[in-house]
Amino acid sequence: MMTTETNTRCAASVFDIHFIQSQICADLTPRDLRRCCLVSWNFYHNFAPYLYRTIDIGRKSTFNKFRRPESLAALHRYRDHVTQVSCVFAQVWKLLLVHECYNLTAIKGLSLPRRPQNREVNKWATPDITKLIQVCPKLRVLELSHFLYEREVVEEFCRAIRNHGGLKELKIDHFEYVICKRVREILWSTLKLERFYLNMAVVSTQIMPDEAQTLIDLTGEEDPEFRVRYLDIPWQMYDREADMFFRYLRRCPHVERLTVPYMYPFRYAAELANIISTTMPNLQHLDVHAVHSKGEIISRLIKACNNLRSFVSSPAQELTNHVITALMKHRESLQELSFVRGTFTTSRQIQTILCSFPNLEVFDAMVPFDKMCNKNEELTRKGKGDPILNPKDLLSEQGPWICDKLRVLKLRYLDEWNCTSGKDNDDDDDDKNDYEDESQFNSDIEDGSKGVLPITLYEQIGRMTELEVLWLGRVQKSATNPVAVADMISAGDNSGFEAEQSDNDRSMGALRRREVRIKNVTKALWELRKLGKIKQLELRNLRPFISRDAIRQAKSNWRYLKRLHYS
Repeated sequence: MMTTETNTRCAASVFDIHFIQSQICADLTPRDLRRCCLVSWNFYHNFAPYLYRTIDIGRKSTFNKFRRPESLAALHRYRDHVTQVSCVFAQVWKLLLVHECYNLTAIKGLSLPRRPQNREVNKWATPDITKLIQVCPKLRVLELSHFLYEREVVEEFCRAIRNHGGLKELKIDHFEYVICKRVREILWSTLKLERFYLNMAVVSTQIMPDEAQTLIDLTGEEDPEFRVRYLDIPWQMYDREADMFFRYLRRCPHVERLTVPYMYPFRYAAELANIISTTMPNLQHLDVHAVHSKGEIISRLIKACNNLRSFVSSPAQELTNHVITALMKHRESLQELSFVRGTFTTSRQIQTILCSFPNLEVFDAMVPFDKMCNKNEELTRKGKGDPILNPKDLLSEQGPWICDKLRVLKLRYLDEWNCTSGKDNDDDDDDKNDYEDESQFNSDIEDGSKGVLPITLYEQIGRMTELEVLWLGRVQKSATNPVAVADMISAGDNSGFEAEQSDNDRSMGALRRREVRIKNVTKALWELRKLGKIKQLELRNLRPFISRDAIRQAKSNWRYLKRLHYS
């Protein structure tokens, strides 16, 4: 019989697995645990409680199963093993109270993002969450996408936060107009927290003379010093609240990450920069995505930091030379840069950044591919979306990219040759693209300068051997369909293509152009085979020119590839 050695130096068989069940279950996923429960009755008896360690409910059908009598009976039986709960239906919190699940370490009260009614219903369960905070001494993480900003509820919630000795992370992401007095009470109740996120719109009220001392008394210390290290407050704030907010910031010397709120008007840049330089020596991550201001003002905040490691720009902020100059101060320490939806970021500025920051590891300039992406794609073509790199700037005197440590690259580039500003390039009357001359056809294949993926770009990317995530988006000048013939062929619509072939004398030229583009992308994929550590690869607006054989050959070198998407 197979035996194993426990920590107590005694031999145990597989039927005495309860001796080491906690060590075994520490790293097992719910799927692994379910499989273990099928081995035998002893395995089921020892592993079944750990199936309730993490409860994740994101669908109505799942919640209905959770409310069945047999499920609630099992919840009560294994209540001591429940440690993490994530649910989009607030009724679950009362069930946890009824069945005495008091060993919780993480509570995530989420809401459905595209259903405002779900958030409005969930916020009325805030008192139940407050009671859970009071009875769960091991609670470490609390995330809420819904919150009830009534005076009595806020006071009771803040009292529970202040009296809890173990809570380290608090996130409240419910955008709603709130009176300043309640916001101040939440802020000054975060004395023991290490991570704090608060998103709302503040309604200004007049500060009373004794209000500052009242807030200090809430902390229980004469001269409080907050322990918060990650402070994210992308709220909307107006004139009257700035003074109280700055008093709070001056008592946060341990901040390492700061998300600057939206101040209207943003005329406190000098004072905020002074607080950063004098009070926050450890600040390494600066996020200004909520700030709508000029580049000169943002540059003050950047210069006030020491050894900045990451910077997130604002979509409405013009990336001027002042910001570039301020970022150059941190060229040796900067590792992460984000310019998502950076409409005013120019191609030359992108090239300057990639040629000037040797330790850069993350460069993000593209929104994720989700349901809202189609609108962003259209805005990008009109110059109102993500920044676009012009491959011509890669031939500038700045030289090649020096960020050899780059792990994440998300970038859009301009395909200037294969699109026009007014009409489809396949219907152009110019004879330079008809490829009636075989030598010109072969020359363009070897040159690669007229391909949909420029050789100057994919050769630069091929040198970044540490890349793990690569997103490339092809952008054309025209908003119309630039590759109608290629799209019909790739979709299998031969009837439309045959009609065009019979009506258009230049159909052979269109096929030649498509062949050039396919061979161009094939050569690019061959060059990208050097990226041996790649885990995610996304190619947008390149699907008609991607050969399955080329993808199959390239994937043989991508051993760690987990996600491949091309559209």
